[in-house]
Amino acid sequence: MARSSRVISIQNPEQDKIAAIRELRERAINLRRDVSEGSYGYDELTRFYELIKDSESTLEMANSKLSERAGLGSGFFATVARNGRSPKLQNFLRALTSIIEVSNERLVHVDARANSTNSVVVSRIKRDRVQLLSLAQSLHVLAREEIARLDANLPNDPDRIARHKKQRELMKIFADGFEQISKALTALETSPNEPVLLGRAGRVVGSMGETLTTWWKENGAEAMDWAIRVPVFVGGVAMLGWAGADMTVGTTAMAALVGGQKVLSAIKARKSQGKAKAK
Repeated sequence: MARSSRVISIQNPEQDKIAAIRELRERAINLRRDVSEGSYGYDELTRFYELIKDSESTLEMANSKLSERAGLGSGFFATVARNGRSPKLQNFLRALTSIIEVSNERLVHVDARANSTNSVVVSRIKRDRVQLLSLAQSLHVLAREEIARLDANLPNDPDRIARHKKQRELMKIFADGFEQISKALTALETSPNEPVLLGRAGRVVGSMGETLTTWWKENGAEAMDWAIRVPVFVGGVAMLGWAGADMTVGTTAMAALVGGQKVLSAIKARKSQGKAKAK
């Protein structure tokens, strides 16, 4: 049976979070504008209920805190939609203002964090671009080889099938991610100090780190045993750490197993061994 050729794109959870907050803020601003003339109807009230429902998860702040922030008591956000209440216009506007203000604060925070992370990555790329490019290219090749090995050894046992699927999924993240990083770093060969190209390369590295972090948060507990024995994983985590990617989970600790030039030497040695065996 032919295997699917669907390309799995590298996700950017941080950008998705920013987009969700901006969308929530825009809805709140538009609704505040619509009701600020002095009245509201069923349509505006329905939009208000939906905003309250979405605000807790999008802003990562408990409804009780949002209510207190608006000066409406801790139970306002939790009960107004549930009980089908039509709040006073003043409280309606205060609740919307609370959502908008918290959204603005969240956006300032994530934008500052993204800019800080990207500046670190850019400085690392400017300093160690040649070594990082060589390592990214090698890791891309090794990840593809690991995928081919997994595809050639499909298990029959249900537990092993589930683990096999996760291994392939992780290797696909590495293969696609390091391919994109390699392309971004290669583009800098003729213009190593070009700000646009440096910024793009920094974002690609950051996106790869965020993708790996997201996957590890979901699968790390069950993957720990086998992942740290896969050279591509250890080398990949170390390389991303070397490049300055912000990986805020325990995977960064694994980078201590190998680091910097040692990673490059280890990966190159493994690649050389593979070529020798192929002869």
